[in-house]
Amino acid sequence: MISLISTKKLAKEMTESQVTLVILSKEKYTVQKLNLVEVISDNYKKICYILFNKPYDTILKEFKKFNIDAGKFIFIDASPGSDRDVTKSEKYIMIGSPSDLTNISIEFS
Repeated sequence: MISLISTKKLAKEMTESQVTLVILSKEKYTVQKLNLVEVISDNYKKICYILFNKPYDTILKEFKKFNIDAGKFIFIDASPGSDRDVTKSEKYIMIGSPSDLTNISIEFS
């Protein structure tokens, strides 16, 4: 969990591996998530963010509030509260649901 390791150690670990899994606590999810996003955005130019819980427009508001550059991110939205009127673009893709792993895989290829 991010609260148990330093952001420097996390950034180092992420640069040394292709895939990093981070489990965030339910109680501190938003704060931990934003700290993680800051570490990632400081260390990478292109980031894929798959949305399972909160819809795209909510995440963009959080990014703006905390001065996080959303331009580095490609968003794949699988959240149940997604705005179905948002247009697919190079930076935003909406899929049916988190269980639709086939579409997530297609979007990555």
